[in-house]
Amino acid sequence: MSFIITLFATCSLVIGLIGMLKPIVLTSAIEKHYRRSSVHYISIMLRVIIGLSLMVIADDTRTPVAIELIAWLVLASAIFDAVKGRQNYINLVEWLLNYQHLIFRGFAAGIVAFAGFLLVVIY
Repeated sequence: MSFIITLFATCSLVIGLIGMLKPIVLTSAIEKHYRRSSVHYISIMLRVIIGLSLMVIADDTRTPVAIELIAWLVLASAIFDAVKGRQNYINLVEWLLNYQHLIFRGFAAGIVAFAGFLLVVIY
């Protein structure tokens, strides 16, 4: 399980750094593909996999309570996103793309911080 979390954290770190340095690369990819139903389903599945992996590995980390709390939040967001439906997901992505210059780099910095936290806590 630590391999899955390490892979997720490393990919998140790279994507977050790209989002901080050159956000137009990510926003153009999002604009091109966000209306596909498979993107919505994959985002839900990834959050379930990451949440369950975090729960399994929580006891082996330095801060098991924090990791388990993050796991429950990730799983709750996946369930909430699945329940609220695909149209609300599309509306949210469109709203984020309208304000991409204001908040996209902030999200990218948060992703980098979260990925760094995961890597430090796991190893």
